Amino acid sequence: MASSSNSPQLVSWINKNQNKTKVAELTTYEMYEILAQLESVWFDDKTPDRFHVNKTVSNILCSHLQNAPNPYSLTIFLLEKSKDFSTFKTTSLSFFMLKELDKWLNSPQNRNRIDKATLLDEELRTHVYKVTAGKNFTYFDMAVKVYEMNHVGNDYFVPLVRYNIDNQKFKEASIAITKLRLQRHFKINDVIIPLLLQDKVNLLENYVIGQPNQQREVVQMLDNLCDRSTSIEDFINNSGVELTSIKRGQLNRKTLSKLAVRLMKLYEIPASLCPNITNARGFGAIKYLLYKRYIEMSMGSGSWEEMVLTAVADSDYLKEQLVEQLMCYNDLQEAVKWAKNFNLPDSKIPPSVLEAREKFSQQLTDEAGCSTTGDKEENWDSQTLSDKDMSAFYHQLVIPLDHITMVDTRDSLKICSKRLSVPGSVIGIDSEWKPTMGTEKSGISIMQLAVHDHIFLLDMMTLIKTLSREEISCFIQLVFCNKETVKLGYGFDADLHMVVKSLPYLKDILLCMKRFVDIEGVSTLVLKRNADNVMLDESKLEDEDGDESEAAQEPVAKVVTSFSKSEEKGLSELVRQCFGKPLCKNEQMSNWERRPLRQEQIVYASLDAFVLLEIYDYLKSYCVENDLDIDLEPAAKKINFNKKSKQDKKKARAAGLTSRERKKRKEENEMQRLSALEKKIVHNDDYQSPENAQNTAS
Repeated sequence: MASSSNSPQLVSWINKNQNKTKVAELTTYEMYEILAQLESVWFDDKTPDRFHVNKTVSNILCSHLQNAPNPYSLTIFLLEKSKDFSTFKTTSLSFFMLKELDKWLNSPQNRNRIDKATLLDEELRTHVYKVTAGKNFTYFDMAVKVYEMNHVGNDYFVPLVRYNIDNQKFKEASIAITKLRLQRHFKINDVIIPLLLQDKVNLLENYVIGQPNQQREVVQMLDNLCDRSTSIEDFINNSGVELTSIKRGQLNRKTLSKLAVRLMKLYEIPASLCPNITNARGFGAIKYLLYKRYIEMSMGSGSWEEMVLTAVADSDYLKEQLVEQLMCYNDLQEAVKWAKNFNLPDSKIPPSVLEAREKFSQQLTDEAGCSTTGDKEENWDSQTLSDKDMSAFYHQLVIPLDHITMVDTRDSLKICSKRLSVPGSVIGIDSEWKPTMGTEKSGISIMQLAVHDHIFLLDMMTLIKTLSREEISCFIQLVFCNKETVKLGYGFDADLHMVVKSLPYLKDILLCMKRFVDIEGVSTLVLKRNADNVMLDESKLEDEDGDESEAAQEPVAKVVTSFSKSEEKGLSELVRQCFGKPLCKNEQMSNWERRPLRQEQIVYASLDAFVLLEIYDYLKSYCVENDLDIDLEPAAKKINFNKKSKQDKKKARAAGLTSRERKKRKEENEMQRLSALEKKIVHNDDYQSPENAQNTAS
């Protein structure tokens, strides 16, 4: 028998709901009898088989639901009167009955029998809300689903939620508003600001799912808090939230700025609406570049200047911050250079930089009789490691520069196609794109294709604009789907995804790649990630050490013998294991969209592809010398281009899309992609050369 006492109001309410049907009513006594029958099975310790218990309880309950005048009111009675109702656990009998009602309602034999419009009224749903709200989140979620409480016109729940807000129960209020979709009835200071002050960010994010206007309000509120002229203390005092419940440790501009940047990206809010966040994001990019330049020492002067200009853009605030941060790294001469490049007024330049500017200007006047930007840059470079000095410690490109071709025209692509289609060729493949700074998006810029006697750098930005889709498709098919050539890549999944992101119509071709070798996987098989198993050519290393230039032997160059963390892993580390020196990654973070590319960029991009050929040759020789029977051309794993990134999934969830809606949108995008193709891509056996493709297109 149920443990809770009978409530006259509850019985009256149940009878009122049951009187709406023509079926004979269930008395309170009969409902208690049903509950007693269910509990005798559920709480029987003599039956340890939980599956059997669940099955029995389900059968008993469903038989009574089938005959009940109002299954909804019967279930809420049983739920509220059950022994374990107060625990609100998902393992309780009350929650089990709620789930079984949901299953029963959706079973084919009952779907058309229930008149929901008659049985589910405002009074019943209000009672269900009072019984389940503010308890277990999963419990309330199931109740909302079963009793369809988030229906259109459910405004009668608003006063109940207001009661929670008035009593400072913001967590309970936010959950109820989110599940019942009542956001339009509440302002930002009713729930969102209290959740922020109480550091309930997860609830805040759930609250604004599918609410673009409130998402924009949240980000703009955070943007305002990131303004240095805004008093966070006044914001707290004016919120109306009890001070004892506020988490002040998280209410600082650094933390709020990080949250704002993340939500701005997640909700795809335009940067123009959030100037303070944009500046904070740019400032973070500047600090990262400074770390790469001065701490890791992994950025060359050319890539440093390119990325600084990208990060700063047109923001006067960021220009001033760059100069100030350079002072923190004790590089006054660099601070002077950028202050002059930005034409900052003296009122915005720190006094120490002004003094250094006068000092350096006088020195240059005394030494050279003039003061130019070029002299400053040369002087600055002389105080740090030059690219030539650093090259003594890194693996070098052995192919001559005149054997490197920039492919940016139809004619140069034909030459490239002819060379790469030679049977038996081994092709090293890599790609580059501009690192994203701020909210900008990036696409593939350069694709490197290296054979043993030549390196081709495809200017994808130019080729995409000048060639037809069919010409590009045919070329990619020639390279990636040719059974007569071997293709090499290292961690190439990211490159392939970037290619498909930039050129979606290439997805079908790249899914049919032939003879593609992942150097990362093959090298692991051969070397077993054990440096002791790698046979270095000691004589070569000794010869190289003997030929070191004087510049390389100077004390200033010795600091680079300890490499950065980024150089101690990945392809660079594999190169070190094979040839004794790592790759120089100084140009990795550079502006690959700038034309023309600097020579340092050309060499860096060429080496990234060419070194794959060197490693592959080394691994083959290593297997022969050590009598290893290892397949150096194993079957490559299939790339899943349809798999969404975590960020894409978060964006879909933030937009309020259900799995069905996401599937529908995916199908629509797929149809648009297919209809955009000029014609179906032919198989590799029916390959058309770029010349024929051009004629067909014309």
